[in-house]
Amino acid sequence: EDWAAFGAFPFSVYEGDARWSPVQPEMTIQRLMQGSDRESSASWIARDGSRVVGRVSAMTDSIYSAKRGEPTGFVGFFESLDHPDAAAL
Repeated sequence: EDWAAFGAFPFSVYEGDARWSPVQPEMTIQRLMQGSDRESSASWIARDGSRVVGRVSAMTDSIYSAKRGEPTGFVGFFESLDHPDAAAL
């Protein structure tokens, strides 16, 4: 249920924006769940009651970190409605 909400959330953020090119939720979920031996990720959704108001993922890549010589992480899939608490979290 949470993965479905994570994948579908951008539709509530960008609905009606002619410049938005949607990605099917299943593709987002598959990408995040697929992973590999070199990748690690975690994803979160923010709720206000039962309503999803934000999402974000954090990722690491051990090969990239080794090349940089230090642990390196990335943030992605960040969307938030006009909800100050969700963006702050």
